[in-house]
Amino acid sequence: MELREVVQDSLLPLVQHVMSDALLDAELLRFDKTNPHQLYAVCIYGTILEIAHGCIVLLKEEQVTALPILLRSLLEAYADLRANVEDSEYYKNMYAAFLKEKLRLVKKAGKNQQNPYLVGLAQSLDIDTEKLHLEAEMEKYKKENRGPLESRERFEKGKLGYEFQSMYWLLCLHGHNNLSALEDRHIEKQDGEYNVILFKEEDSEDLVRYLDTLIATLIDSTERLHKLLETTTALSYQQHQGAFDAVRKLYSENNKA
Repeated sequence: MELREVVQDSLLPLVQHVMSDALLDAELLRFDKTNPHQLYAVCIYGTILEIAHGCIVLLKEEQVTALPILLRSLLEAYADLRANVEDSEYYKNMYAAFLKEKLRLVKKAGKNQQNPYLVGLAQSLDIDTEKLHLEAEMEKYKKENRGPLESRERFEKGKLGYEFQSMYWLLCLHGHNNLSALEDRHIEKQDGEYNVILFKEEDSEDLVRYLDTLIATLIDSTERLHKLLETTTALSYQQHQGAFDAVRKLYSENNKA
């Protein structure tokens, strides 16, 4: 079976089916909103669902240039979800990361008071006092060994080290405006000639990789959250995984051929 057929006849229908079930089953989620472990697990999962839905809309419209950017964010959220499910205090690392970025913004506002985008912040804050407050907050989390994590560390916490080294790297490569990505998007080679085009048809192998990542993330994150919150529907995602494994054989066999 040609890869384009696998995409249209198998992968796209499957991702829409999984997405539909995940949205319906979200109504079954019951959690303690005063428990940060449960609250932020549900919030991260909500982000995964919304990004995944956006990816499906783009795929159906055959507008795929933005897909690597969305999928990169999806994988980051997926890594955070897995880490959060396994570690009930992982949310502290996430909050420390927020404090780090807020401190960076406050420092920039203090140094660049002519920046029209930062002038309001500089005027509304006592910059020195705010910096001391944020630094003290960060020190508190650092003492608990809950400082901000780099992207690699987030993926390792979620036991996705191999994915960070491979698929995530590829998505970053395609998501940035480097020469390789620009050529993939806009250069068409034919009979020794080079043409610059808009809305180039996506390579079938790339589409398969994108959909594989999207489906795998949806199935696993949904099953993990439902297990954490002890709903009755977690087992149904093992059935989705079985259907996904069967479809994967189609493009695995294609690669062997």
